[in-house]
Amino acid sequence: MKKKSIIILCSVVAICAIGLISSLYVDWPVDFSKADGDIAKADKFSREQASKDLSNMEELLKTDSAFKDGIVVAQVVMQTRAAQFGTLVDISNEVAGNIPEFAEVLKDMNAKREVVNNVASSLAESAEKLNAALGGEECPDLAQSTINASLAYTTLQKQNNLANRFIETTDKYLETAQGDDKLKLVRDQWLEYQQMTAALDGDKTSAACLVARRLLQP
Repeated sequence: MKKKSIIILCSVVAICAIGLISSLYVDWPVDFSKADGDIAKADKFSREQASKDLSNMEELLKTDSAFKDGIVVAQVVMQTRAAQFGTLVDISNEVAGNIPEFAEVLKDMNAKREVVNNVASSLAESAEKLNAALGGEECPDLAQSTINASLAYTTLQKQNNLANRFIETTDKYLETAQGDDKLKLVRDQWLEYQQMTAALDGDKTSAACLVARRLLQP
C-alpha cells in the first residue's frame, strides 16, 4: 500500500504524453509501457497521508521496475507540463498584452506567476534528487522531495481555469476583431494543454469537446 500510494500521488501519466516527453530524460532507463496512473486519484490524498514514512523509496527504485517507471514518468510529465504552463503565460502576455479585452485574464495569470515558478523549482529539486538516486547516490530526503513536488504540481493544476479563460477570451475577441496568427497560435497551444489535462484526468468527454473546439476555431 505504501509504494502504491506514492505512485498514485505522483503519477500523472497518460499514453498520449509519453511520445512527447520520453526523449527528455534519455539518461533515465525506463520501460514506459509499464508506467500508468490516474491523476484524478491524486487529489484524494491528503498531506497527512502523503507525509507517511516512505523511507524505502530508494530501495524500491533499485528493486521494483514498475515502481521506478511510474515515478520517473510522473516526474517527467509534471516537469514538462509545469514548464509548458509557465511558457504559455509568458507568450500570452506577449501576444495579447496590448489588447484591452485580455487585461483581466492576463492580470490573473501574472498574479499566479510566482506559483508557477515555485512549482518549477520544487520539481527541479525533485528531479535532481531522483536523478542522483538512479545514479546510485544516497538521497535520504528523496521521498519527501518527491511528495513535495507532487503536491506542488497538484496546486498548479488548480490554475487550469486560466487556460480556459484565455481560450474563451480569444474566441470572443475574434468574433469582432481580426486577430493575428500569433494570437491564434497561442490560443491553440492553450487548447492542446487542456486536451492533455483532460487526457490525464481520463475525461474523454472534455477531450472530445476540446478537439472539436479546435477544429471550429474562429
